[in-house]
Amino acid sequence: MVKKVVRKGSGNSSKRKKRRRLWFKRIRFLCILMTIGFIIWGIQNCSPKDDSVAEHGKSSVQTMKETAAETKVAPKLNTAKTESLRKELTEYIKKFTGQYGIYYYNLDTHEAIGIGHDKEFTAASTIKVPLNLLLYEKVRAGTTNPDGTLAYLKEDYEGGTGILQNEEFGKKFVIRELSRLSITKSDNIATNMLIRYFGLSNLKAYMRQLGGKIVDETKNTSSPEDMGLYMKTIYEAYQGEEAFGKELMENLLHTDFNDRIPALLPKSVKVAHKIGTQVGVVNDVGIVFAQTPYVIAVMSNGVGEKEGSNVIANISKKIYDFVNTAQ
Repeated sequence: MVKKVVRKGSGNSSKRKKRRRLWFKRIRFLCILMTIGFIIWGIQNCSPKDDSVAEHGKSSVQTMKETAAETKVAPKLNTAKTESLRKELTEYIKKFTGQYGIYYYNLDTHEAIGIGHDKEFTAASTIKVPLNLLLYEKVRAGTTNPDGTLAYLKEDYEGGTGILQNEEFGKKFVIRELSRLSITKSDNIATNMLIRYFGLSNLKAYMRQLGGKIVDETKNTSSPEDMGLYMKTIYEAYQGEEAFGKELMENLLHTDFNDRIPALLPKSVKVAHKIGTQVGVVNDVGIVFAQTPYVIAVMSNGVGEKEGSNVIANISKKIYDFVNTAQ
């Protein structure tokens, strides 16, 4: 008979292993309890404690939406107050064979007048207004450096207005200088360089984003109302904190072409504006800094340059007299 040999201390070792397993089970159980406790605590402290807190959060979101909506005040179009001016302007433009569209918007009272304001017209160089707004937006967002440079390429060349026509291809120009030239000199080459940089389709998409209704992918068209909207947006940028918005307004205040909106107004009145001219097309859109500032946009089709300029100047004077008489 073989005797079973039991080594000394083996019983104690087995007991110790059992005790360790028991302690591990207890520790694991405590960890589970602590985890559950932390979860319950987090739910209680992160959730609204009562209806008033939940309602407060909801009202904050509503306030943000309402604040955004307040910046886009709907114009009071053709009100009783403005009806006499609308009739006067309507009778005035009937004297001429060309087609005119007029939009007036008071930046303080939000009263507006529209005569053919939503009709499609050739934009000509007034397209440089939303183009420079797009540049402003990119500078404000930090995605475009106004002190960066663009090279003048052969594809940018265009005759007509401007001072870059005699420059050599490959020469680099600072973006903010191209912006200034596109407004003050109505430089077509500077404009083409900026359009190439941003992309024509992106410009048209931005015009729609601003609220433009007459936007065509292949045609350079707009409406007096849309142009008025773009000028209003520039005014808001000018009123803001961004330096480039003020720079854009300064460029519009110092354009070389002043035979239309500012022509018959007092010399002391500041006018920020952009003209547009093609064969049969005479336009001008701007902001008149009268005692009550207002937006004016006049576009035309089938007119001569001299007649069209005179008509716009007279429309501008009639609106200015109306605004200042109404004070």
